[in-house]
Amino acid sequence: MQDLQVQLPGGAMQSVDITVQALREPNTLRGMKMIVFRDITPAHASPASKNKSKTAT
Repeated sequence: MQDLQVQLPGGAMQSVDITVQALREPNTLRGMKMIVFRDITPAHASPASKNKSKTAT
């Protein structure tokens, strides 16, 4: 799944990509699944613009 919106504690929203992979090795983990969540940074927001918006009053 790509660009899934999840709500964080405090009400903020975060975009994430989710990948599910079948594990084949080592043999003790064969048949299990690994779920990976990757944070996505919004394309329109740079770290510099975030800092400016927080400090501007």
